[in-house]
Amino acid sequence: MIRIRIATKNIGKLKEFSTFFQDSPIELVAIHELHDDYVIEDGVDFRANAVKKAEAVSRLLGEPALADDSGLCIRALHNYPGVYSARFAGHKTDYSIKNDLIMKTMKYKADRRAAYVCALAFARPGQPTIVFESEWEGIISETPLGSNGFGYDPIFYIPAEKMSAAELSLERKSKISHRAQAAQSFLQWFQEQAL
Repeated sequence: MIRIRIATKNIGKLKEFSTFFQDSPIELVAIHELHDDYVIEDGVDFRANAVKKAEAVSRLLGEPALADDSGLCIRALHNYPGVYSARFAGHKTDYSIKNDLIMKTMKYKADRRAAYVCALAFARPGQPTIVFESEWEGIISETPLGSNGFGYDPIFYIPAEKMSAAELSLERKSKISHRAQAAQSFLQWFQEQAL
Protein backbone atom coordinates (compact mmCIF):
# COMPACT_ATOMS: atom_id res chain seq x y z
CA MET A 1 0.00 0.00 0.00
CA ILE A 2 1.12 3.54 -0.75
CA ARG A 3 0.32 6.03 2.00
CA ILE A 4 -1.06 9.40 0.89
CA ARG A 5 -2.26 12.16 3.17
CA ILE A 6 -5.68 13.58 2.34
CA ALA A 7 -5.88 17.27 3.17
CA THR A 8 -9.25 17.36 4.88
CA LYS A 9 -10.83 17.03 8.29
CA ASN A 10 -14.30 16.91 6.72
CA ILE A 11 -15.71 13.48 7.61
CA GLY A 12 -18.02 13.46 4.56
CA LYS A 13 -15.16 14.16 2.16
CA LEU A 14 -12.90 11.62 3.86
CA LYS A 15 -15.61 8.95 3.55
CA GLU A 16 -16.12 9.76 -0.14
CA PHE A 17 -12.42 9.67 -0.98
CA SER A 18 -11.97 6.41 0.93
CA THR A 19 -14.72 4.92 -1.24
CA PHE A 20 -13.02 6.14 -4.43
CA PHE A 21 -9.75 4.45 -3.51
CA GLN A 22 -11.00 1.31 -1.74
CA ASP A 23 -9.86 -1.05 -4.52
CA SER A 24 -6.56 0.73 -5.19
CA PRO A 25 -3.08 0.39 -3.64
CA ILE A 26 -3.58 3.76 -1.92
CA GLU A 27 -4.06 4.15 1.81
CA LEU A 28 -5.55 7.56 2.61
CA VAL A 29 -4.56 9.03 5.96
CA ALA A 30 -6.25 12.10 7.44
CA ILE A 31 -4.38 15.14 8.78
CA HIS A 32 -5.85 15.29 12.26
CA GLU A 33 -2.51 16.28 13.80
CA LEU A 34 -2.42 19.56 11.84
CA HIS A 35 -4.13 22.66 13.22
CA ASP A 36 -7.06 24.04 11.23
CA ASP A 37 -4.99 27.08 10.23
CA TYR A 38 -2.26 25.04 8.49
CA VAL A 39 -3.16 26.89 5.28
CA ILE A 40 -5.27 29.91 4.31
CA GLU A 41 -7.57 29.21 1.37
CA ASP A 42 -7.29 32.56 -0.37
CA GLY A 43 -6.77 31.37 -3.95
CA VAL A 44 -8.68 32.96 -6.81
CA ASP A 45 -10.08 29.62 -7.95
CA PHE A 46 -10.50 25.97 -6.95
CA ARG A 47 -7.22 24.99 -8.59
CA ALA A 48 -5.17 27.53 -6.64
CA ASN A 49 -6.70 26.48 -3.31
CA ALA A 50 -6.24 22.76 -3.99
CA VAL A 51 -2.58 23.27 -4.91
CA LYS A 52 -1.99 25.43 -1.86
CA LYS A 53 -3.49 22.81 0.50
CA ALA A 54 -1.74 19.81 -1.06
CA GLU A 55 1.65 21.52 -1.08
CA ALA A 56 1.26 22.73 2.52
CA VAL A 57 0.43 19.22 3.80
CA SER A 58 3.21 17.61 1.78
CA ARG A 59 5.73 20.19 3.02
CA LEU A 60 4.63 20.04 6.68
CA LEU A 61 4.45 16.23 6.90
CA GLY A 62 7.07 15.28 4.31
CA GLU A 63 4.67 12.89 2.57
CA PRO A 64 2.65 12.74 -0.66
CA ALA A 65 -0.63 14.62 -0.25
CA LEU A 66 -3.94 14.93 -2.04
CA ALA A 67 -6.17 17.97 -1.60
CA ASP A 68 -9.36 18.97 -3.28
CA ASP A 69 -11.08 22.29 -3.42
CA SER A 70 -14.61 22.10 -4.63
CA GLY A 71 -17.86 23.95 -4.51
CA LEU A 72 -21.17 24.85 -6.04
CA CYS A 73 -21.24 27.23 -9.01
CA ILE A 74 -24.68 28.64 -9.87
CA ARG A 75 -24.93 30.13 -13.36
CA ALA A 76 -27.61 32.73 -12.56
CA LEU A 77 -25.46 33.96 -9.65
CA HIS A 78 -22.33 34.36 -11.82
CA ASN A 79 -20.98 31.04 -10.48
CA TYR A 80 -21.40 32.09 -6.84
CA PRO A 81 -20.82 30.77 -4.19
CA GLY A 82 -17.94 29.06 -6.03
CA VAL A 83 -14.70 29.15 -4.02
CA TYR A 84 -16.72 30.62 -1.14
CA SER A 85 -19.02 27.57 -0.93
CA ALA A 86 -17.77 26.47 2.50
CA ARG A 87 -17.66 30.05 3.80
CA PHE A 88 -20.98 31.19 2.32
CA ALA A 89 -23.14 32.65 5.13
CA GLY A 90 -20.34 31.88 7.59
CA HIS A 91 -17.98 28.92 7.95
CA LYS A 92 -19.85 27.47 10.93
CA THR A 93 -23.34 28.03 9.53
CA ASP A 94 -25.27 24.78 9.14
CA TYR A 95 -25.80 23.69 5.54
CA SER A 96 -29.56 23.51 6.04
CA ILE A 97 -29.45 27.30 6.51
CA LYS A 98 -27.08 27.78 3.56
CA ASN A 99 -29.32 25.67 1.34
CA ASP A 100 -32.38 27.64 2.43
CA LEU A 101 -30.65 30.94 1.61
CA ILE A 102 -29.71 29.70 -1.86
CA MET A 103 -33.24 28.44 -2.56
CA LYS A 104 -34.65 31.83 -1.51
CA THR A 105 -32.14 33.66 -3.72
CA MET A 106 -33.04 31.40 -6.66
CA LYS A 107 -36.83 31.60 -6.13
CA TYR A 108 -37.51 33.85 -9.14
CA LYS A 109 -34.58 32.79 -11.33
CA ALA A 110 -35.51 31.11 -14.62
CA ASP A 111 -32.01 29.73 -15.14
CA ARG A 112 -31.45 27.15 -12.41
CA ARG A 113 -28.34 25.54 -13.94
CA ALA A 114 -25.50 24.78 -11.56
CA ALA A 115 -22.38 22.67 -11.38
CA TYR A 116 -20.33 21.12 -8.65
CA VAL A 117 -16.70 21.83 -9.55
CA CYS A 118 -13.66 19.99 -8.18
CA ALA A 119 -9.92 20.55 -8.46
CA LEU A 120 -7.85 17.70 -7.01
CA ALA A 121 -4.15 18.40 -6.46
CA PHE A 122 -1.43 15.83 -5.79
CA ALA A 123 1.80 17.09 -4.23
CA ARG A 124 5.01 15.20 -3.44
CA PRO A 125 8.21 16.51 -1.87
CA GLY A 126 10.58 17.65 -4.60
CA GLN A 127 8.12 16.97 -7.44
CA PRO A 128 5.82 19.23 -9.46
CA THR A 129 2.20 19.29 -8.27
CA ILE A 130 -0.37 17.67 -10.59
CA VAL A 131 -4.00 18.88 -10.77
CA PHE A 132 -7.11 17.05 -12.00
CA GLU A 133 -10.30 19.05 -12.59
CA SER A 134 -13.92 18.06 -13.20
CA GLU A 135 -17.48 19.38 -13.24
CA TRP A 136 -20.81 17.73 -12.39
CA GLU A 137 -23.78 19.41 -14.05
CA GLY A 138 -27.16 19.79 -12.41
CA ILE A 139 -29.81 22.32 -11.39
CA ILE A 140 -30.86 23.94 -8.13
CA SER A 141 -34.02 22.27 -6.84
CA GLU A 142 -36.90 24.25 -5.37
CA THR A 143 -36.91 22.18 -2.17
CA PRO A 144 -34.31 20.03 -0.38
CA LEU A 145 -34.45 16.39 -1.45
CA GLY A 146 -32.86 13.41 0.30
CA SER A 147 -30.72 12.89 3.36
CA ASN A 148 -27.58 11.23 2.00
CA GLY A 149 -24.41 13.13 1.20
CA PHE A 150 -23.55 16.46 2.78
CA GLY A 151 -23.22 20.16 2.01
CA TYR A 152 -25.35 21.37 -0.89
CA ASP A 153 -26.31 17.84 -2.00
CA PRO A 154 -30.03 18.16 -1.04
CA ILE A 155 -30.54 21.12 -3.42
CA PHE A 156 -28.31 19.86 -6.25
CA TYR A 157 -30.65 17.98 -8.60
CA ILE A 158 -29.26 15.82 -11.43
CA PRO A 159 -31.84 15.53 -14.23
CA ALA A 160 -30.13 12.49 -15.78
CA GLU A 161 -30.52 10.62 -12.48
CA LYS A 162 -33.98 12.06 -11.71
CA MET A 163 -32.87 12.75 -8.14
CA SER A 164 -30.73 15.04 -6.04
CA ALA A 165 -27.17 14.28 -5.01
CA ALA A 166 -28.54 13.63 -1.50
CA GLU A 167 -30.88 10.95 -2.85
CA LEU A 168 -28.13 9.02 -4.60
CA SER A 169 -26.58 6.00 -2.92
CA LEU A 170 -22.95 6.45 -1.89
CA GLU A 171 -22.06 3.76 -4.43
CA ARG A 172 -23.69 5.68 -7.30
CA LYS A 173 -22.37 9.05 -6.18
CA SER A 174 -18.86 7.60 -5.96
CA LYS A 175 -19.04 6.88 -9.69
CA ILE A 176 -20.50 10.11 -11.10
CA SER A 177 -19.81 13.05 -8.77
CA HIS A 178 -17.33 15.86 -9.44
CA ARG A 179 -14.93 14.40 -6.86
CA ALA A 180 -15.38 10.89 -8.28
CA GLN A 181 -14.49 12.09 -11.78
CA ALA A 182 -11.38 13.92 -10.53
CA ALA A 183 -10.37 10.91 -8.41
CA GLN A 184 -10.79 8.58 -11.40
CA SER A 185 -8.51 10.83 -13.48
CA PHE A 186 -5.96 10.86 -10.67
CA LEU A 187 -6.06 7.06 -10.28
CA GLN A 188 -5.62 6.54 -14.01
CA TRP A 189 -2.57 8.85 -13.95
CA PHE A 190 -1.27 7.25 -10.72
CA GLN A 191 -1.41 3.75 -12.17
CA GLU A 192 0.63 4.88 -15.16
CA GLN A 193 3.37 6.46 -13.04
CA ALA A 194 6.30 5.02 -11.14
CA LEU A 195 6.19 6.90 -7.86
